[in-house]
Amino acid sequence: MDYPSSFEASDKASLIAQRNHIIFSIIVFLLLTLAALFSGFVFNKESSLFKPFTICVIASLLIATILKFVVKICKWDRKWFDGRAVAESIKTAAWRYVMGVKPFGIQLSPEEVDKKFTGEVTEIIRSRPTIHGAVSTCLSTGRQITDKMREIRSNNVEGKKVIYLNERIKDQWNWYTKKAAYNGRQENCWFAFAIITQVLAIILAFCKLYVRSQVKVYHPANAKVYHPPHSY
Repeated sequence: MDYPSSFEASDKASLIAQRNHIIFSIIVFLLLTLAALFSGFVFNKESSLFKPFTICVIASLLIATILKFVVKICKWDRKWFDGRAVAESIKTAAWRYVMGVKPFGIQLSPEEVDKKFTGEVTEIIRSRPTIHGAVSTCLSTGRQITDKMREIRSNNVEGKKVIYLNERIKDQWNWYTKKAAYNGRQENCWFAFAIITQVLAIILAFCKLYVRSQVKVYHPANAKVYHPPHSY
């Protein structure tokens, strides 16, 4: 079914916010992981790697901190959730419109039902201030009631049932099935990444312990006293 332009706008805004939030969160996570790895390579202050790796640790933590503030200020997570809520609410309202159920009963005239639907879409968008700026433009320029919506609404009950089953129920079933499979693959990938980093951390810890055990500690009592040769 062709959904209202407000649905398309809120869905797009949600996807953009989701992408930005996830990308920046992954970058912050990787920077913190790098900082931990760089600190593991710094065995002692006398090492030639102490200074460059310490600089890398500081730089990684500094950039990660700045990006955390960027994520906090931009509020991509809130825009992501609000955009998704608006899109799904408009989609539900659209299906109620085309099926002719409350509050868009089939007994209403075309003018009444169109006005009622547009008003509900406006209220849905206004209820989420974070997404209002990205969606409000389409309220005046986009089509909130498409020709396909009007066509489905004019069908008989049996025709509406078939359309609802194929384009609503089965569509949602396929979407959630694919999403579950995708999330399962993502879980396996991140689990493998976490295990690899933890194993690497254990190896670095053992290396650090071994190197320190090989370093001889200077003690004045063990120092050899230099005796210059006698001059005759």
